[in-house]
Amino acid sequence: MNYLKTKTAFTLFVLLVAVAVQSCTKDVPTTIAINKDWKFKIIDESKVAAKDLATAEFNDKDWQSVQLPHTANIEPLIVNNQWQGICWYRRTIAISNDDANKKVFFELEAAMNFSKIWVNGKLVSEHHGGYLPIALDLSDYIKAGENSIAIRLDNTDNEITGPKPLKRLDFNMYGGLYRNAKLSVKENVYISNAVLANKVAGGGIFITYPKVNTSSSLVNIKTNVANDSNEEQSITVVQSILKNGKVVKENTSDKITVAATKSTDHIVQLAIDSPDLWSPDNPNLYELETKIQVKGKTVDVQKTKFGIRVFEFIENQLYVNGEKTFLRGVNRHQEYPFIGYALSNNAQYRDAKKIKDAGFNYIRLSHYPQSPAFLDACDELGLVVIDAIMGWQYYNDTDAFREYCYRSASELIRRDRNRPSVLAWEVSLNETKMPIFFMEELNKIVHAEYPGDNVYSCGWMDDVYDIYLQARQHRIMHPHALKDKPYSVSEYGDWEYYSNNAGLNQHKLPKDIRLEKSSRQLRADGEVRLLQQAYNLQESHNDNLTTPAYSDSYWVMYDYNRGYHNDIEASGIMDIFRLPKFGYYFYQSQQSFHQKKVLKIATYWNNNSPTDVKVFSNVDEVKLFLNDELIATQKPDQDRISTKLTHPPFTFKLGSFSAGTLMAKGFVNGEQVAEDTVKTPEKATKLKIWVDESTRPAEANVNDVLFVYIAAVDANGTVIPDFNGAIDITVGNGLEVLNVEAITAEAGIATAVVKVGAESGSVPVSALSNTLKGTYDFMIK
Repeated sequence: MNYLKTKTAFTLFVLLVAVAVQSCTKDVPTTIAINKDWKFKIIDESKVAAKDLATAEFNDKDWQSVQLPHTANIEPLIVNNQWQGICWYRRTIAISNDDANKKVFFELEAAMNFSKIWVNGKLVSEHHGGYLPIALDLSDYIKAGENSIAIRLDNTDNEITGPKPLKRLDFNMYGGLYRNAKLSVKENVYISNAVLANKVAGGGIFITYPKVNTSSSLVNIKTNVANDSNEEQSITVVQSILKNGKVVKENTSDKITVAATKSTDHIVQLAIDSPDLWSPDNPNLYELETKIQVKGKTVDVQKTKFGIRVFEFIENQLYVNGEKTFLRGVNRHQEYPFIGYALSNNAQYRDAKKIKDAGFNYIRLSHYPQSPAFLDACDELGLVVIDAIMGWQYYNDTDAFREYCYRSASELIRRDRNRPSVLAWEVSLNETKMPIFFMEELNKIVHAEYPGDNVYSCGWMDDVYDIYLQARQHRIMHPHALKDKPYSVSEYGDWEYYSNNAGLNQHKLPKDIRLEKSSRQLRADGEVRLLQQAYNLQESHNDNLTTPAYSDSYWVMYDYNRGYHNDIEASGIMDIFRLPKFGYYFYQSQQSFHQKKVLKIATYWNNNSPTDVKVFSNVDEVKLFLNDELIATQKPDQDRISTKLTHPPFTFKLGSFSAGTLMAKGFVNGEQVAEDTVKTPEKATKLKIWVDESTRPAEANVNDVLFVYIAAVDANGTVIPDFNGAIDITVGNGLEVLNVEAITAEAGIATAVVKVGAESGSVPVSALSNTLKGTYDFMIK
């Protein structure tokens, strides 16, 4: 057999290994990443014609060599003048004589925002939208030997895709090929691509669950098989369901005839006895392996992870597999500092892991489709998702705009319909007045693309959609009777405390006081303001729990850039570098102690610290000690025990500051289950360096990006929160520091964003700030 080979990276051995691992048989074509060996350049098209850049003969040797995921421009920490413009990517692939006669498919997971793609100088695609896949059949455009792919990207403001212009957008749409690229070579009989097939509720593999319970569940598998040959084909479909690598169910179809140049659907229902159901607390996953056989030979294989579960609403409350479940959640923007959207798959996982670790079981993906890798992590970790099309304060009364939105809704569902984490489809333009007919069509698309019961559309207006999403500030400012449908508080805790017109009388406060009382607090703003943020979260979350809401989602998980503003939007419970604020521990403490026992003293305990010490915890009893002397014992008040209101922090009124060691001990049913210690910071003696892995170690050769933290600490290892010095960081071969500006500490901790190179092993990292020094061995797998 001949194999697809790229010009440099994919040797025969590498591809054999990839095929063997992914397909379980060396004779079956497979999909491979083609993230390496791209050429890139930002282009001033007034000086060069696009038709010249697209030709196969164009000499791109002076262009920058890049690897995907890739951002078009490295931005400063505060992005208020984001690059917008035209950039180009080019790549050469080599196709063998044998593969040139097969099906060749190309997919970009995303390309921001209006793209044109040429293959061997021929325009094969024009695509609006920067968040959903571009899938192309290149079979009629490639040839044996070298083939060129040229991609033109335009991320300037676009009336067809929206949203509103960047100069007032309130978040960023960063340019580039910022997700993965894939190439597949298949025989002429194959499993179709769900997006490329363009079939309502069809194409690819579609898994549903007609019956879900713990004794026996039914798994319905619909597989679309295409026959692009000129002859009728007789096929067999083999479906194998695996759990932890072991086959638990298998089915082989009878012979199926597929007419020449046509496709057919094969549908089978498989019963799984005593299934392990998927839920936020127990995110059990199965794997479906689908094989297509012709004359006994396997010609295509596809693996699909899935989870058996049912989301039902009874009296507008959510039941997951029959168990009433409240979803405590958060919103998330997908940006990183400096690199914008160009996160590695590992970085996407780390973001999801921190959300789960914060005590959340739900994410609203605002306000656009996010990375498949992030959704993979949600499936694996047990994070329920509301999946959204792009939409934010923008509606264009044109057929082109509406058709873009309709297509986005269809393609979002086709991309993500097999994911157990997806509860509902937000086919709505957030905070945008939309005509009824437009919403009706979007709602219709949801139920056409995913027919059956327990399928939900949702939107920020209470017309049409199955679930009503309402921000708390809108509830305060525009109170009205709720309709008889499930209700979720989609955003809360930020705007109603920040804006002077959000309904909480902030307009009566001086601006400086309003900002101090808001939830937008940087870590550098100090303990009092960080505790104010935590108080706002508690108050607003409590308020949500007095409504009929089945869920709420705080705005927002991570600080982010606003696109036009001179500061970072700082309402995150972690900062833009993913360092926690006190509010993070508030949410952790909202979990049942059966899930995780939480105990956190929310103070630096220095001369500037409040003497009313807050302890975030979900235990029955907390004892606080100062220098080994018991100060007080507290139990939660009866309201906290007898209602569904939040676990408030334990508050210990010490009256005055005394340097030393604060120790909190947490008890459940009289037994100590947790302990936390805070020591008064002393003189800094060294720099401490550590890396945020969030259970995913740094990985070579995948453009992985991680945060390296550098803190000034004393002899006890206590971080010095007043330290704000500059840090000189030096990294060895295999790491690249991406920070644009000088690296300085905030609240005692500085952060370097590093990109991992092609080699595994140990890389030395050293840091220096005046006389303070630190070293670290950075491990790359």
